Order: sequence, then structure tokens, then C-alpha cells
Amino acid sequence: MTIRYGLNNFKDNNGNGSLLLLQPMETRAVRFLQEPGEMAVLRRHYIKGAGYIHCNGSGCPLCQKASDEWGAPITIARDYFLAVLIDRTDDMVRVFEGGKTIKNKLLNFSRVNGLTEIDFNLRRSEGKKGKDLYDLIPIVKAPSPLTKEERERIKEVALDRLLKRGEKTNEEIEAILEEREAS
Repeated sequence: MTIRYGLNNFKDNNGNGSLLLLQPMETRAVRFLQEPGEMAVLRRHYIKGAGYIHCNGSGCPLCQKASDEWGAPITIARDYFLAVLIDRTDDMVRVFEGGKTIKNKLLNFSRVNGLTEIDFNLRRSEGKKGKDLYDLIPIVKAPSPLTKEERERIKEVALDRLLKRGEKTNEEIEAILEEREAS
């Protein structure tokens, strides 16, 4: 398991709050601390060479230049979610970031038992065109609600700071676009 570069400032002194990024074919036992409706959702573009930048909605300069083609220099805005969970491997609170496919799997499981009622094996594999695919496999045992202590651990994550990491003003976005065009 690796922690995505640049997010170390979101960890507390014990490592809690770091972003969980699984290596291909890696599996981790996790317990979600939130149901899907409680998870933070963000909409963002990807710019080659600049990374992810939040979509500014109406009037967003990136929306005007974005493409849905594979490998496009600027992608259309897509929704991502941030889920707070306990990594059972090391008992650390982490943030998992995912797209709509895994979110749909989470929604399906939550309709049956609730995500916070059971542990899951979260597995990353590689799909078509190098896209990440995540499998969510319930660890079969009797459902057990989160303990009060586990519920309190969600406070260990500075989620508001994670959400702001890709925010840019339209002027900052224009400067990035001009810099890209100049190089």
C-alpha cells in the first residue's frame, strides 16, 4: 500500500487521515465509517501535467476546453467521492477516493446491510486502458455495528482540507492553461 504523494500533510502524528491508494492486485480489509450518502463528493477535471483541479461549475474555463476522448489533455469533469474508513491491516483511519463504478457497488451493499455494519476486502485490479477497478467483497461474519470509539475516529480526518486540495479560481485555471499552451 502506498500513500499518494502530497497528502502527507493530512495525516496526524500517528498516520491517520492519509489517502489509501492500493497497488494493482492488492487487497485490504476495511470498515467504512460512513454510508454512501454521508461521503464527500467532488467534481474535477484532469489536466495532463497539472493533475486534478476541481470544476468551478458554471463558467468553468476547463469545461469549455475539456474532451471525453481517451488520453485528452483536459478531461470533462467527473464526480469522485471520498470515503473515510478504518484500514484493518494497521488499524489506521484513511480516506479512500473512488469513481462512479465503486460508488455504485457501495450503494448496492449499503441497501442490504449498511456499509458500516461489516468489514470488506477492498481489492484493486487493472481494467481496460489502465483504468483502476475495485472489487468490494464482504468479509462473511455476522454484522456488527460500529463501536462508539470507531465512530469517533472519523474526526481524525481533516476531510475539509482534502476537499480543498484541488480548488482553483478561474483566474488560476486560466494561468495554468496559458502556461501549458506556452510550453
